[in-house]
Amino acid sequence: MNAIGEHRLLIDGKLVDASGGGTFDNINPATEEVLGVTADGTPADMEAAIAAARRAFDTTDWATDGELHLGVGAGITWDSDPVAEWEETELKARQLLAVAGGRVPLATGAAP
Repeated sequence: MNAIGEHRLLIDGKLVDASGGGTFDNINPATEEVLGVTADGTPADMEAAIAAARRAFDTTDWATDGELHLGVGAGITWDSDPVAEWEETELKARQLLAVAGGRVPLATGAAP
């Protein structure tokens, strides 16, 4: 299970599986721990998401209505601990990359 408990794509306000049915492991590059499974979106999924975003932008007031943004934000609840942990891990990974001078493929044992 994912740390946030969801692997589907959010397209047009609905959680949907990738149209190709594919998934992949989302791996923490610093620890190589599998964080969860992620939907492997296809170009068709991307086009559907872009079309939905365009429709929402063109036909609703969400883009300009500040009160609506506040209302949506108030309805969102989520455990921020995993996000904070990911941010900290990403920062450490960036620091390691800087120290390694971009030689991470060699550090992981992969061919250059």
